[in-house]
Amino acid sequence: MERLRALLLLCLVSLVFGSTGCKQLQPVVSETTSSTTTITDVPRDTVLITYPDSASIKAMFGCDSLNQVFLRELAIEKGRKIDPVVKWLPGGVLEVTAKVDSEAVYFSWKERHITVTDSTKVSKVTVVKEKPPGSPWYQKILTGAIIAVVVFLILTFIKIFKK
Repeated sequence: MERLRALLLLCLVSLVFGSTGCKQLQPVVSETTSSTTTITDVPRDTVLITYPDSASIKAMFGCDSLNQVFLRELAIEKGRKIDPVVKWLPGGVLEVTAKVDSEAVYFSWKERHITVTDSTKVSKVTVVKEKPPGSPWYQKILTGAIIAVVVFLILTFIKIFKK
């Protein structure tokens, strides 16, 4: 008798829990991630101030008795960047050269700015199914039969436990 009551109780609990199962629709979550990199080049110009530079060569020439020119005195003054070079070439030719390092007067550069922007867009979409306007006839009959069986089992269960 105890086994029958336990079996009946188990059937009743299973029927109640089995007929009440409903699941709610969960929202659909979608993420969109985007990254934007912006590179901006900004040219800049400036003027550098350079100071003047000079060099000098002083030569004193003289004439001998044959009317030949000769060099009596030579003074070379170097500058900050100018270095004059004096050479005697054959035939009595005097060559003076002065090399100057190039010095840029106009200086330019570029600045590069990099901006990285990360953005994440999260959107929730809930899908709701609408019930049709009416349920079909067989569904109504099936629901009524299930309710009748449940009521019958509950009454039987109560009757068994009262004895």
